[in-house]
Amino acid sequence: ISYAALDGSGGGQLATTGATVGAPVGLAIDTAGGRIYWGNTLDNTIGSALLDGTGGGMMLPTGAGAIDAPLGIAIDADAGYLYWTSFVAPSAISRTNLDGSGQGVSLDAVGTAGADVTGPYATAVLRTPAALANPVVTSTAAGQYTCSSGTWADDAPGANLYRAPQSITYQWTNEAGDIAEATAADYTPTADGTHGCRVVATNHAGSASVESEPVDVIVDRTADFAVRNTTKKKQKLAKRLTSRVKISANEALTCRVAGKVKVPGPDIKFKKKVVSIGADTTEKVQLKDTSKKFRKKLRKKLKKKKHRKYAKGTARITITCKDQLGNKATRTTSRKLKLRL
Repeated sequence: ISYAALDGSGGGQLATTGATVGAPVGLAIDTAGGRIYWGNTLDNTIGSALLDGTGGGMMLPTGAGAIDAPLGIAIDADAGYLYWTSFVAPSAISRTNLDGSGQGVSLDAVGTAGADVTGPYATAVLRTPAALANPVVTSTAAGQYTCSSGTWADDAPGANLYRAPQSITYQWTNEAGDIAEATAADYTPTADGTHGCRVVATNHAGSASVESEPVDVIVDRTADFAVRNTTKKKQKLAKRLTSRVKISANEALTCRVAGKVKVPGPDIKFKKKVVSIGADTTEKVQLKDTSKKFRKKLRKKLKKKKHRKYAKGTARITITCKDQLGNKATRTTSRKLKLRL
């Protein structure tokens, strides 16, 4: 049994001491076990040696498995079997335990009934997909969630073992079961609740499914509240201007209330307030201005003009509320004012 480096840097002969090498034909590599196996057509045996070149040659017991010109070998390390073909009579496909404990058997005794086995040459094992890790649900932008495909075992062509998925499908679930038409990797939930995803991997041997851990989903929404402006329309510039609003909510909210009066000249600002509102309650909020000098300037300006006893203004109030989940919403309300000297 010889080898050569793919980069052309050289090669050598594998140490096989302890194993027979007689007209070897079939080869298979057990990467996990670090061994190579071959079929000897000279004496109808199966030999093995370590891949690292340290020897470890051995002959694999084939038990009652038919063996005559073993031309093809395949390894299913997870199942613990080595398979081979018997090309000459009796034509058969057989297997034995990979750990060398024997118990070889021809598959016509366990599963090839109805299949034609005549002069089999090459052999390969095709398994349903094998999951190595379950899918994971992660949240992305704009309330969308993504289901990963999970991790699946690759083909092992050196062992003539094929199990990689040929297709992947997705199904999103909630407490009620499968969600209709939610069959893509990405999904945007329309209701709060526990969600998860199921991934089905398929190849020519069949299908296997795995499920993600469930995640609690809260659908993005805004805080819900109503505002009523109760500001007095007529106010005196000689006193602090005020603005009043009533905030009604059906859930607990924290609200920031701010505003100003737009008048000729600089705006007259109100002092901001932060209020907490209980569920199914209405809170009255009053703001007072903090711009005494601007009111004085406006009064002086009006006094200089004959027959002007008042100024027009607009009180604009902005209310931003946040619920316990962090959802926010903003409302703006305005009222025209008549500001007297």
